[in-house]
Amino acid sequence: MFLHLLNDDQKRACMSLVGAMVTRDGMVDSAETGYLKQLMIESGLGRSLGEISSTDDVDLGLFNTSPTKFAVIAELLIMSILDASEAEYINVLVDRLKIGSDDHVALCRVAEDAAGALAKMRSSSSSEMG
Repeated sequence: MFLHLLNDDQKRACMSLVGAMVTRDGMVDSAETGYLKQLMIESGLGRSLGEISSTDDVDLGLFNTSPTKFAVIAELLIMSILDASEAEYINVLVDRLKIGSDDHVALCRVAEDAAGALAKMRSSSSSEMG
């Protein structure tokens, strides 16, 4: 949803962080897979989930402006809501990116709204198919 704010290197780093977060619990459900596929298409970097490196060993210095920091954290927050986990992982990244608490709260609200909208769209498309 926010990848348009990132350049290709930042998109790759963001996708690696998202992939690492998703695989941390050892389970990847349909909501996570659906959002990952959407991110892959949005990123323009490929269409295969196998192309995600799934590592949190990325150079966070790539996210060197507020918009890029906010974009990566927003994407991670949306996925964490869909995954219902990984708040601590995101909190560590928020600290490392030096995002203030007010901005973090605002990003959480944006992510909650976005995840809710995605869930509604998924629900209505499932009911239309069934």
